Amino acid sequence: AAGRIGTGVVAKSDPDGHTLLVSTESSLVIAPHIGQAIGYDPLKDFAPVSLLTRNTVMLVVHPSVPAKNLQEFMALAKAKPGELFYASSGVGTVGHLVVELVARQNGLKLTHIPYNTAAFADILAGRVPMGSFTWGAALGQLQGGTLRALAVTTEARRPEVPGVPTFKELGYDLVASTWFTLTGPKGLPKEIAQRLNEEVSRILSRPEIQQRLAQEAFEPKPLTPDQLSAFMASELARWTPVAQAAATK
Repeated sequence: AAGRIGTGVVAKSDPDGHTLLVSTESSLVIAPHIGQAIGYDPLKDFAPVSLLTRNTVMLVVHPSVPAKNLQEFMALAKAKPGELFYASSGVGTVGHLVVELVARQNGLKLTHIPYNTAAFADILAGRVPMGSFTWGAALGQLQGGTLRALAVTTEARRPEVPGVPTFKELGYDLVASTWFTLTGPKGLPKEIAQRLNEEVSRILSRPEIQQRLAQEAFEPKPLTPDQLSAFMASELARWTPVAQAAATK
């Protein structure tokens, strides 16, 4: 359920610092607009502690797809409205909404196929022509030539895949990431949130932790509780119209 069940449990827990939530944008800023009522308010029912990590999203295609770059893919999608299918790791994930945002901004009609675990298998087999995933998940296939990346959602090109352009440099208003946060239930004492925040920052600054995260394509990005609160509010405002539009398709 895209993290909604566990998130709801934490929202109703005692704010004593012993029950915390590690969550993604799917459960905190997207889930309120996808599917059934979730029973919690992503901003009012949680006490921010820290942002943990971010990860980039890539648009990838099977090598058999005739489009060699994003411009050619746009032309192909416009020529075949509704006929192109794309995979993601689930409804309401950033991978899903990145494609919906691109489609919405450019008048494209694409058909979404949400997966749990088998998306790459179907794309590699050519059963689904394209997908939208974190670059870390797709990196091995990209380097092996079994998938081709069209664009990445970072501000600048990733050094690991320097040949893949950003959406921004191609003229699209799209910079996005999937992220993990640490929060507690509302009412968490500020001194506990601050102590936890300090520990998170200390741990994420350790070289061995940064190296381990880099191996999994995660970028450590600690924020203060106030900074995280503002970040979550901005992400909620950003993805709300996209999620609402996707939910009505």
